[in-house]
Amino acid sequence: MNYLLIGNTLEDNYHGGRPPSTLTNQIAVGLVAWPSLFGDSLSRLFVYYTTDGGAKVNCFNLDCGGFRVKENSPFALAAAWSNFDSQVGGERHAVTVSIHREPEGEKWWVSVMDQAIGYYPESEFNTVFTEAVYVEMGGRVLDTRPGGKHTSTPMGSGMLAGCGGARFAATIMEYLGIASDGTLFNDPATSTVTTTPSCYGATPLVTSKTRPGHYVAYGGPGGIYCDQADDI
Repeated sequence: MNYLLIGNTLEDNYHGGRPPSTLTNQIAVGLVAWPSLFGDSLSRLFVYYTTDGGAKVNCFNLDCGGFRVKENSPFALAAAWSNFDSQVGGERHAVTVSIHREPEGEKWWVSVMDQAIGYYPESEFNTVFTEAVYVEMGGRVLDTRPGGKHTSTPMGSGMLAGCGGARFAATIMEYLGIASDGTLFNDPATSTVTTTPSCYGATPLVTSKTRPGHYVAYGGPGGIYCDQADDI
């Protein structure tokens, strides 16, 4: 799964700089390969939301009825994105995603390739969700650890971020925030997190002198023994 996620928290003393203990309201968009659900390993477009930090409410695509698909949306949920596959060390393709709030209509719009595909009404959330206090992006891999072994599922391009950086690994480029009036701004990124660094990794966050936003390369090959190095 490669994704962008926004959320807010009910913590009164949360001031950023670290993940809150609970992200009560969350919205995510990205690409996921889910063989047990779709019957193949193709990357497919998805959206997701929860209203309780994922404790009981986990709504994928049109589950729960919260996501309102835009009429004549150019991209279908769960559609395969095989035409956007990049080649390691070769041709690269970018998928642009964004989530922003429309104050007048009290809607959280989700856009792909700069085109709106639908929205979540604020009324769908049980608590006030008028701004995102936390933003997360990158990759996740589901690991059930059968037999105590790590999954062999690759993340991103399957290359570790430290091996050639953006030339070979999946890369987040030009991350910018969206203000309430729709303007883009340089939202300072704070940190990177890798839970199993011998399986998957991330480069430090950097900025460019010629292009806006933050950049980070991430991913890795996985492998049934890759996490054993972290236990040494």
